[in-house]
Amino acid sequence: MLRHHDSNPVADELAIRDLVARCCDAANQHDAHRWEACWVDEDAHWDVAGHIFQGRTAVVEHWRSVTATYRFTFQMVTTGQVAVDGDRATGRWYVQEHNERRDGTVAELWAWYDDRYQRAAEGWRLASRVLHLVDATRR
Repeated sequence: MLRHHDSNPVADELAIRDLVARCCDAANQHDAHRWEACWVDEDAHWDVAGHIFQGRTAVVEHWRSVTATYRFTFQMVTTGQVAVDGDRATGRWYVQEHNERRDGTVAELWAWYDDRYQRAAEGWRLASRVLHLVDATRR
């Protein structure tokens, strides 16, 4: 982990907001390379409503297996907040998602993410992401 004593809290928050937007865009584009780049290395932790994936390899493998079943994904990150503390930060983001599977079924999701971020040499990255479902429907 890097320590930036001269970091700017506003610039850090904007960089984290950009990270969340890039992660959402990569999900919508089914771009595994860009989505993977949003995460820290092997310390990554993703809790998908109680299904836990530890390490970036496991996180990305699960994401790829799920997105392979979708013809398209439309995820929207709505409101969010960020709290920066040096080289670490936390955030909460509300998410709405619409997916159409290759078999024609539709899934809609309303949820929020509780995130932890870590500053890396490449910039801010997701260290942990916990998905809390508000409601999920399938048609």
